[in-house]
Amino acid sequence: MFIQVFALFLLVFASSVAAELLETKRKLIVVADPGVDDTAAILIALASEEVEVLGVVANFGVCSAACAANNSMHLMDMLGSAAVPVFVGANYPLGTMPQKGVIQDSMALLYHGPHGLGNFAGSPRPGTRPRGDMSGAEFIMSSVRDDPGVVSILVASPCSSLAQALSLAPQEFVSLVR
Repeated sequence: MFIQVFALFLLVFASSVAAELLETKRKLIVVADPGVDDTAAILIALASEEVEVLGVVANFGVCSAACAANNSMHLMDMLGSAAVPVFVGANYPLGTMPQKGVIQDSMALLYHGPHGLGNFAGSPRPGTRPRGDMSGAEFIMSSVRDDPGVVSILVASPCSSLAQALSLAPQEFVSLVR
């Protein structure tokens, strides 16, 4: 957790220097499993004047991808950032069979609680749903294609959604991401 938050701090600091030079915001996609720790990373990114959060890819980790998407949408609502789209990412590690229920171990359950956000079980506004027009991997690929060399990706959860995006166009993907 500390390393993820520290890495985001360095990213925001470095982007602030670059933003001053370029007078533009750094475009960022956050791939997270919003539990207690990833929520802090999302908060820092949304609060930064130097970063434009293009979207959140809600990945499995401390809870299922659907649970992480619910947490992400609730977080966006609470922060007045409902315009930031949430996409459902990978629900299990690549190379494994889909698993039923919540993917977490006993330490994650103890730290993050049954819904990933401690003992807080909030819900987004009624009728709010994650974007269903594309998967998290497709959103990542679409975003980096729209702005080649401009979009950065902060992965604060298992890397399955990033790996899925990479698998869509392996040769192209590496050259498109900042």
